[in-house]
Amino acid sequence: MTLYSEPVTQDCAILQQNPTTNYDGFNLQIGYVTGKTPIATASLVERDFSALDITAAEVDSAYFYLYCFGLTGAPEITFYRVTVGWQEINVTWNTKPAEDWTVLSDTVIPVTDEWAQWTITDMIKDAITNRSKIWSAVGYCQAEDVDAGFLSKEVNPGLCGYIEINYTVAGVAAKAYVMVF
Repeated sequence: MTLYSEPVTQDCAILQQNPTTNYDGFNLQIGYVTGKTPIATASLVERDFSALDITAAEVDSAYFYLYCFGLTGAPEITFYRVTVGWQEINVTWNTKPAEDWTVLSDTVIPVTDEWAQWTITDMIKDAITNRSKIWSAVGYCQAEDVDAGFLSKEVNPGLCGYIEINYTVAGVAAKAYVMVF
């Protein structure tokens, strides 16, 4: 069985260099570039998958995908939990929600013109158990002089990010593709 769900969702890049500028409608960017003025970039993503009813399911695995269109260096990107609400139409570096530094994914080094995949199984299990059914995270790169660009829902809906949840209900395996952006 395969289920599809498309509830409201958010994605937005935030840049330290322009801390009061909102980048809704732009591609996502994650990195850190040194120089005269160090520039950190991060991206917020959120997915409400409450329309997907898998509360009786046993989650076997879950993955988060973003399509990478460009790289500088080999950025190691990790996503961290965000526990405070935010709105993509007005979030900036100065107003970004506080992350609790709980790692939600493994660390991935993306490849240009390919899908980057992060394992988020534990977060999905937690969201289903606690019935929050909202995945909100911020992606950061911890190295210097690296940067990655990912397609956003506004720029290229055909290659927008998504979450894949593999689960079992009463011994029958299923896969749910949940569009993220």
